[in-house]
Amino acid sequence: MQLHSKHPLFEMPRRRLRDISLAVGVVLVYAWSAHLNAQSPNPEMTGKTYTEELRQQYADAINQERTAQQILANRDRNFGVLTSDFPESWRAKYTAAFEAFREAVGKMQQVFLKHQVAWTQEGDRARLEEYSLRFNEAQAQLDAWRKVTADVYTFNPQAAENLSEMMIEMIERDVDRDIYEGLVPIAQALIDHQADRPTDLLEAIGYVGYANNDHDLAERAWNRWKEIQAVPAGIELALEKMDEQRVKWKEELARRDADNKRNDNPQVAILTSKGRIVVELFEDEAPQAVASFIFLVEQGFYDRKMFFRVVERFAAQTGCERGDGTGNAGYTIRGEMANPNHRNIFRGSMVMLSGVDQETNIPNPDSASSQFLFSMLPQPLFDGQMTVFGRIIEGMPVLGALQRVDFSKEEERKDKSKRADIIVEASVIRKRDHAYVPEIVSGRLP
Repeated sequence: MQLHSKHPLFEMPRRRLRDISLAVGVVLVYAWSAHLNAQSPNPEMTGKTYTEELRQQYADAINQERTAQQILANRDRNFGVLTSDFPESWRAKYTAAFEAFREAVGKMQQVFLKHQVAWTQEGDRARLEEYSLRFNEAQAQLDAWRKVTADVYTFNPQAAENLSEMMIEMIERDVDRDIYEGLVPIAQALIDHQADRPTDLLEAIGYVGYANNDHDLAERAWNRWKEIQAVPAGIELALEKMDEQRVKWKEELARRDADNKRNDNPQVAILTSKGRIVVELFEDEAPQAVASFIFLVEQGFYDRKMFFRVVERFAAQTGCERGDGTGNAGYTIRGEMANPNHRNIFRGSMVMLSGVDQETNIPNPDSASSQFLFSMLPQPLFDGQMTVFGRIIEGMPVLGALQRVDFSKEEERKDKSKRADIIVEASVIRKRDHAYVPEIVSGRLP
């Protein structure tokens, strides 16, 4: 079951970012990858325990951790303190934010060391749960430090030129990994105070704005890029549709506010091999998709399913029984993309996938089953064309940590060096007081 159309933002060729050294601001992401990238099982092991492989790769993870520690120590001298050009109040505020972030990263490391000998599935689950909690705390401290950094830079851009270099590295590296959270303040500070930014940075800043629904920031960056040179077709289209996106986002905010006031949407925790994601489900807008998803979660269907297709600036796809994009749950349900109250696609939206009629190659809206994706970015051309049945409310940066693979391609499936991340376990946190059983179009319930 493959996507039946392509968004121009997905088709846009990737621009290679500058080869730059690791900034302390992205040690959070680096440490996450250092601990967990080595813990992604081989595709053929998704139905088995993978603790033996974890033990074999533990030494590599430790070596990566030591490298990250050395980089962090070296960067302290450049980015951990402010010069005497700044008043004491600014220096104290900046140092406090930086140290809070460092302390949070230290707690992440302690969790890994604490569980290093617990090579059981239960131990791995406990480690991931605790690590996810510390990861979210560290992400919050990182965002707070970034906000202070932006304020410091805005106060005196000339004296904070070293911070400018760090902020550029933060943006380029995070955007390259599809992590956009917490970057708006530093992106705004950079574009406000220097007009002669290189095009690759303008591109990245535009994505920061677009992902965070800061449409003014996206327009400023991409239009400035457009003044320098021709931009890809996908960016041109995004600029043309920016006013439409403003309207859609305003409507979405109103609907999220209504959701929060009702406070009864179902919620599901998805523990992945890179951390915990919590999703809220849109039962009122997509009742069949939500009924099917909760039904399968409670059956344990999603446990140990691969994120078999993770594509930059597009999506992380999972829920395939075969791990190659062709499997389903043994039944199909009707699509709900045409419902009058359908939701649109933003970063972190959960989108139920439909298949294509093999004879006509026309999308079949009533072929949805178990496969779904998390959208990396807003996808306006898919709005009303695919069923949106939920969104991430916790753990958004985990999307950027997922290993990029595409096992819908045979050559990648045969490549033993490719390792997909998995859903370790999915569990229902909250649901409404009724049975969740989908109305099937074809096939039968397991």
